[in-house]
Amino acid sequence: MFKSVTLEVTGEQRLNCEKCEQRVAHLLTTLQGVRQVRAQALDQRIEVLFDTTRLEPAALAECLGNAGYEPGSSVERRSRAIEWAAARPRSRYDHRH
Repeated sequence: MFKSVTLEVTGEQRLNCEKCEQRVAHLLTTLQGVRQVRAQALDQRIEVLFDTTRLEPAALAECLGNAGYEPGSSVERRSRAIEWAAARPRSRYDHRH
């Protein structure tokens, strides 16, 4: 089952630019089960679509923490997860595995 979660970046290290967005997206897509990532420096949020049968949400926060980012609160969305992947056009920041 796919689930969408939005993580807010808090702490000292922030998403400051397009390169930061790309770095975070690349880091998270290396995790087994992550289907799509959208990192947004403007609002310090990272949206992740992932397979809950292959990955626990805590692994996302751990991956970000290992990279020096402090993930704050997260919002989970179960019912819209598949809609998220299908409805949003793929941008250069979206990564699929």
